[in-house]
Amino acid sequence: MNTLILQAIKKSRTSLSVLVLIALAGFYALNYLPKATEPDVNFPGAFVGVSFQGVSPEDSERLLAKPLEDALRTVEGVEKIRSTSQTGYAAIMIQFDQDIDLDKALYDTRIKVDEAKRLLPDDAREPSIREFSTSDDPVLTVSISSDILPQRVLVNLTQDLLDVIETHPNVLTAELNGVPEDLIEAIVEKSKLESYGISMNQLYQAVANNNRVIPAGSQDTGKGRFSVNVPSVFSSLEDIERLPIKVSGNSVVTLKNVASVSLTYKDRGGYSRINGKQSLSIDVTKRIGTNVIDTVSEVREIVMEFSKDFPDGVEMAFVRDDSVFALDMISELQGNVLTSVALVMIVVLAALGFRTSMLVGMAIPFSYLFALLVLLILGKEFNFMVMFGMLISMGMTIDGSIVITEYADRKLAEGMGRVEAYSAAATRMFWPVLSSTVTTLIAFTPLMLMPGMGKFIRDMPITVFCVLV
Repeated sequence: MNTLILQAIKKSRTSLSVLVLIALAGFYALNYLPKATEPDVNFPGAFVGVSFQGVSPEDSERLLAKPLEDALRTVEGVEKIRSTSQTGYAAIMIQFDQDIDLDKALYDTRIKVDEAKRLLPDDAREPSIREFSTSDDPVLTVSISSDILPQRVLVNLTQDLLDVIETHPNVLTAELNGVPEDLIEAIVEKSKLESYGISMNQLYQAVANNNRVIPAGSQDTGKGRFSVNVPSVFSSLEDIERLPIKVSGNSVVTLKNVASVSLTYKDRGGYSRINGKQSLSIDVTKRIGTNVIDTVSEVREIVMEFSKDFPDGVEMAFVRDDSVFALDMISELQGNVLTSVALVMIVVLAALGFRTSMLVGMAIPFSYLFALLVLLILGKEFNFMVMFGMLISMGMTIDGSIVITEYADRKLAEGMGRVEAYSAAATRMFWPVLSSTVTTLIAFTPLMLMPGMGKFIRDMPITVFCVLV
């Protein structure tokens, strides 16, 4: 070890070059590390929903939620099950252990739901299963409103914008809110039904027996095989209007002859408003491990470019923007780190002198930049836990520097040369400083291995490790 230290001191240009390379690599890592407000910790789970039209909340709990809960309790890795029952619907939220294979857990969940379907009422709808995670929160919400354009035109504009946003590689999902569900409405005229001699039951049966997928198979002609297609599914409003209700000889009574058919919306179950105006909104969710600041900035550019073609009277606003909070938080934390470095150097300067304070102060930024490089290699994010780890490790980082420089100053006072004094100090104090650092690292090791919610703070001990190493 003495030989290595002496070589590092004698070949000062090489040592300084290594420090410069570490600094440049650290600045590169600082720019390219994904930025986030908090650690990207995922708590996996699944959502199971089943509907039964008209059933009371009490019966929904007894007939729908209870059988599914009993079946889902046996799924491996389930930590918590919570159900909500309401009129005509039951929802079950399942939270899995963090370390479980989510694909296998979802597969087991589907099997248990299939087994429980025989215990559900015959008229209950097919249960729906959907994966969810805590990382699904949107990072940007785009709101679009207009007091002039018809709602159908505004919906089409917003849908086109959503399709463009979803093409961005960092965007996981873009969800459209505030849009009522489409509905085909047929207003039947009773007088026309009576004039054609058609009952309401006949009309209902004619509509119910259509719009079905009919598997027609294929036809083998001996020279080849082709699929047979039965056009039995509605593809346009005209198909519904031409739906035959009654055939008498050569005359056909269609739905258009007895009813007024139009495209409209279902009754709203919720509203999206901005500044008191009814609006449509797009919630943008980023992919795990991507930079929230870059993602939001690039999506905003896409939206602004696309909005140039909007007709007059369309107002657009960014309601939620997590990048603003992330930038403010990172800026404040960086300011706190720089302030701490300055205060440490002032204290050391007052106690030990200029040369010692400069040497001790240099240890902090170079250690931080090296830590950022390691975090980039490990695929980590730059969040407040990383900054917190840097602040914690600051005092531990300068302890070894102070010990070595103080020993070197004593040797210099005794008349020893600078190279000999600092090499002797680094050699003599190497093992004590190393032992002190290792004991500190061992104390932080359990924090890196904590399960469940412990994953939220793992970035902090990892940062301490990188800085102290």
